[in-house]
Amino acid sequence: VFTHLCHDAMTNRDELVETIGKSNVIMVLGGHYHYSSVNQYRGITFVQLPSPKSKFTEFTVIRITKDRLLTMPYDFTKKTWVTGSRKVLDKKIKGPQ
Repeated sequence: VFTHLCHDAMTNRDELVETIGKSNVIMVLGGHYHYSSVNQYRGITFVQLPSPKSKFTEFTVIRITKDRLLTMPYDFTKKTWVTGSRKVLDKKIKGPQ
C-alpha cells in the first residue's frame, strides 16, 4: 500500500489497519517527513521513504522476493548503506500462492 503520509504523520492509522484487515499486505509505504524509518504498528510494517532533496541525502532500495522483503536506505553523498533497526527492514514474508 502506498500513501503520501508516513506512520508518524497519519492521524487515521487505526482506521487504515482495520481496513487492511487480514489481507496479505507486506508493507505500507509513505513519505511526507522526508527521512527513512521503519515502524511496526498492530502487525503492519510501515516504511517511510526519504526525499533525496532534503537534508537527508538518502534513497531507499526495496527488494521483494517470494519469501523476503528488504528495504535499506543508501546515503548517496557518503556512498554507504544506512544501517540500524529503525532504518532497515529485513523480514520473511508469505508471497502469492
